[in-house]
Amino acid sequence: MTYVLDCITLFLTVILCIYLLYDKYPLRKTHMVRRTVMVISGIIVKALIMFLKISPLNFITNFLMIFLIIRLLLNCNKSSLFIYASLFSMITLCSDALSVIIVSVFHKNTISVTMGATSLAWNHHLWDWLIQIILTRMAKLLILKKEHFKVVWHEIIFYIFLVSFEVGIFGYFSHVTHSKSSGFLMLLIMVGFLFLDLYIIYIFNKISNLREKEHQTELMNQREQMQLQMYHELQKMYQTTCEAAHDINRHVTALKTWISGESCEKAEQYLSDLSDTARQLQPRIRNQNEILEIILNTVVSTCEREQIKLDMDIEDFSMKFISDMDITTIFSNLLDNAVDACMEIEDAPRTIQIVLCQKMGLIALRITNTFVYTGAELLQKKRSTKRNHMGIGLSNVQKTVEKYEGVVSVKTKREIFQVSVTLPTDRA
Repeated sequence: MTYVLDCITLFLTVILCIYLLYDKYPLRKTHMVRRTVMVISGIIVKALIMFLKISPLNFITNFLMIFLIIRLLLNCNKSSLFIYASLFSMITLCSDALSVIIVSVFHKNTISVTMGATSLAWNHHLWDWLIQIILTRMAKLLILKKEHFKVVWHEIIFYIFLVSFEVGIFGYFSHVTHSKSSGFLMLLIMVGFLFLDLYIIYIFNKISNLREKEHQTELMNQREQMQLQMYHELQKMYQTTCEAAHDINRHVTALKTWISGESCEKAEQYLSDLSDTARQLQPRIRNQNEILEIILNTVVSTCEREQIKLDMDIEDFSMKFISDMDITTIFSNLLDNAVDACMEIEDAPRTIQIVLCQKMGLIALRITNTFVYTGAELLQKKRSTKRNHMGIGLSNVQKTVEKYEGVVSVKTKREIFQVSVTLPTDRA
């Protein structure tokens, strides 16, 4: 009977583990059959190990099973995975220990008597189920307050060390008081440990939130720099236009003089030169997305000034579902990276190719540029090829594209660097 109740507790643990993180992290949709089979196999192995009734082995395998369930079924990042697996393992350990201690205190028995009494097995397990459900609900309410929860490795190591220390203290007091006490002191210790663990997770969430705000501030600063750069380019164009407008009366007077003097050849040549100047004042690229038009024309001017060969295949279509700030983040980051990478080239050709098209409900952007190849370390994904550059530009592009459920891919081949962005248009 006790083993059957233990198996029911195991089944409840699996359900609560998924319930704890289901609303925070989506289920993995690929290879679901294989993942499910692996999870079921892990549960069966855990059930067989429980039959041995070895407490340390039960705790270790319980942690591994929880880790396996979260890893296989939920799309949780690796750093948070360790924290949540450790937290839920402590919840299951605390609920099991507290249920035994509560029954022992209520019946005024020692822990060993309570564990050995078949008549109290139902009481013990009912308390275990109730406490585990309550603690899981408390933890769920706590972790759902933050959309982004990212921890660094030293925080993970600290938390695992703390959990190991708590388990060691619990094991020591359990061994000492197992046959001599009802465990009231252990009850106080376990409750203290539990609230300490929950508070630490709360602190980690706070720190994670601060990191996210710091990243957002960094992103805003970067966007401001991009907008300032575009402002300077527009200011240059405006000054050039003003200079041309200032000289227009002189141009008209000169043309009248040549026409009245029947100097048609000089007049036609002058008129041709004036037309060329007027065309240079007009935007090279026309696009219905105004901010994209500014960005592309800025890149054209920069490439001409820096003698970079630019090849563009730009389709003109609406991208109203993407905010101007996000268009700036995506296109300015990628194009600035491409231009800066080309400017580092001294002897080899400098080329940039831009392809933007819309097909089958998707917007596809591909930017290819040459760069100075220095070694295999540049093949890391989501990193730019600029020297002394930490890759924050591509990181911001990645985050922005993910907001629209898009995908970013990076490919490098010797001196060629290529970034591809795919965005679904059905969000419009």
